[in-house]
Amino acid sequence: MKRSRVIAVDFDGTVVTHMYPQIGKEADDCVRVLKRVIEAGHRIVLWTCREDDPEGGKFNYLGKAVAWMYESGLSVDTVNDTRPQDDFRNPTGLRRKVLADCYIDDRNLGVPKKNGCVDWSWVEQKLEEEGWFDA
Repeated sequence: MKRSRVIAVDFDGTVVTHMYPQIGKEADDCVRVLKRVIEAGHRIVLWTCREDDPEGGKFNYLGKAVAWMYESGLSVDTVNDTRPQDDFRNPTGLRRKVLADCYIDDRNLGVPKKNGCVDWSWVEQKLEEEGWFDA
């Protein structure tokens, strides 16, 4: 049986172009590739520096990013966190790093860019090489 994997995905400059605090334009091929990841049985963690106002006031930057993902048909398993059942180190809370099999971020060294964002056709090729879409 194939093991389900986790892909942690940054938002600004990766899923959409940089326009923070607004939502930028969708990165070429991003939604299509991430839908393939989901259809292959893997999970997505939205991994971003965006935050919401802790007192529910002025800004809702993270909420808007999460809403964008769902409106684009991308189910997000968690946001800036590891599912408790997946955290073998500290199941009671306080995680220092999101646990994932793959991290996609526009600031990753060596990740090519296309139109100001991560080149998702390159990401797709790498995921194919690693067997993410194998039946």
